Amino acid sequence: MMIIAICVLILNQAWLVTSAAMLIIFLIIGLWFGLTCDIYVGVLVPQLFTTFIVMVCLLYAAERQLKVDFLQLKVNTSLKQDFKEIVEAVPEGILIFSEEEEANKVLIANAEMVRLATAKDTPATP
Repeated sequence: MMIIAICVLILNQAWLVTSAAMLIIFLIIGLWFGLTCDIYVGVLVPQLFTTFIVMVCLLYAAERQLKVDFLQLKVNTSLKQDFKEIVEAVPEGILIFSEEEEANKVLIANAEMVRLATAKDTPATP
């Protein structure tokens, strides 16, 4: 859980820094156009402000989706490792195949299943 909290803090800060940089760039662009091109500031400022707000919202949404994807990947990796440990600890033989019919690929086989699959045929004793 501590890793997730650290990731949330780190990933939530990136969009703020990028937004601040975009604000500075838009201010410079607005000043440059306002001073050199004799554009009326009343027209330029709302356009730059609207563009800035839209870009910040899109940036925040993208950063949030990246954060959610990263956290899901971490949880899935942890669950997969836990599942493998449970399967290895079971005394019965377990064999798990892939879902695709064409593949017929073994995904997980614990030690008992490997032992059973590689055992040589021996005559049964009464």
